[in-house]
Amino acid sequence: MSCVHNMRLSSRHAVCLDVFYDNSVVKNIFKAKIDAPEIHRPLLEGEYDYDGSTDEGTAGNDPQTAAAIQYEKSTSRVKEDKGISWIYFCFFIGGISLNLAWGSISFIVSYWQIHYGDKIWPQFLLCYNLPGFPILLLQLYSDDFFSKLFGSQRVYVLRISLSFLALALFAGLVPFISGLSHVGILIYITGVGITVGAAHGWIYSLASLYPIKAVSYLVAGGGLSAIILLVLTIAEQLPPDPSFSRLLIYFEPVLVLSVIGIIFLVAMLFSKFSKTLFYEADKVQQTTGVSPASSEVSNDPSHDVKVLPSHIGPQPGHILKYIWSPLLSMFITVSLSAIATAKVTDIPSATNNMMFPAILLYISSISSFLGNEAAVYIKYLNKPTTLLVFSIFRSLFVPFLLVYSLAHFIPRNDYLIYVVVGLHAATSAFCVSKSYSVLSGSVNQERQASASNWLNISLYVGLYVGLGISFSF
Repeated sequence: MSCVHNMRLSSRHAVCLDVFYDNSVVKNIFKAKIDAPEIHRPLLEGEYDYDGSTDEGTAGNDPQTAAAIQYEKSTSRVKEDKGISWIYFCFFIGGISLNLAWGSISFIVSYWQIHYGDKIWPQFLLCYNLPGFPILLLQLYSDDFFSKLFGSQRVYVLRISLSFLALALFAGLVPFISGLSHVGILIYITGVGITVGAAHGWIYSLASLYPIKAVSYLVAGGGLSAIILLVLTIAEQLPPDPSFSRLLIYFEPVLVLSVIGIIFLVAMLFSKFSKTLFYEADKVQQTTGVSPASSEVSNDPSHDVKVLPSHIGPQPGHILKYIWSPLLSMFITVSLSAIATAKVTDIPSATNNMMFPAILLYISSISSFLGNEAAVYIKYLNKPTTLLVFSIFRSLFVPFLLVYSLAHFIPRNDYLIYVVVGLHAATSAFCVSKSYSVLSGSVNQERQASASNWLNISLYVGLYVGLGISFSF
């Protein structure tokens, strides 16, 4: 049962990471490919064209398509250069840094229960996730404006540095907030949710400007963060109710790693590769009025799904009858996963292990990462109806876990629960990622953005409905 924090999305591209991160349809991320002439622009220092030379191109007659193809060419130039390994490494470190703050806070769930009561975990999830949808909408309608006004590079440096610095401070200050009131700690978690939502949207929007492997490395870094925190917990032998000094030892490495992530990401933003890409991205945006990252296209030939007919009008409701299956699959998966995640602390341990909830969260997070990776490489369940049937079938994990928690006559076995929780988390992440993958193959390029927005809405509606239901019993 994947933690609710494992579903965050890129503000525009709906890149899903874990079941609640956002977060990984890395093989189907868009990259505009327009067949148009080259435009005339002196190449920046160190750049080279497709043929490896620095000769000037030929100006095209259409400035919009010419700007778009030049942006694509700049991406290809960077992709071909051996220095791109540095870019990938920076995104990998950024992925680790991105998920450390909330991961470190949620994995000491036993500590929060001891100090704030058994019901604090569902309240944490609610406060953490409520800001997600408003943040997504705010970024969707404001990010391009500021990038166009001030330039992509300046804006991204400010966004990444401030959001990641705030995440580092939220993690580093945890040992000092043990005296906060119940309301105070919920406000603190809400602040974490707002910051994580903004950081996720911005860094995945940034990654979409680079060659497609950048998103893959970002996802991989996010998966490794859970393993890093697990190693810290084991190495420090963190008890359920650690003292101030033990909390300090646990959270300060998180603070340091988060700061390291900021350093690498900002250094990457000032690299020659980034300067080239931002130059071209700004040119496309100034010429067409649309961010290059907003142009989505499905390039996965494994999809065998209906393509939205070209005569369908622009009315928002018209597209729903062609994408209802991925929307329903997303809603079912997310709502049931939210219920199960909120109730993770109610699952009894056969050995009365006080760290049992934390162990389940670790298993959930790591399994979610594996589920996302499986969605990238497994080429099955690419039809909407097939995915929907699988989503309904795997939802049986949730009633089993609820009955196991409430029915005292059932024999307890911790290892059985480890397996069920792991399978639930992995299949949840798999279904969410596949929903985006299937959706990208279900509509034409010009309707990708609208379809992704509908899927984002379905995700958050399912999330809020699931969390709301979890408070009723």
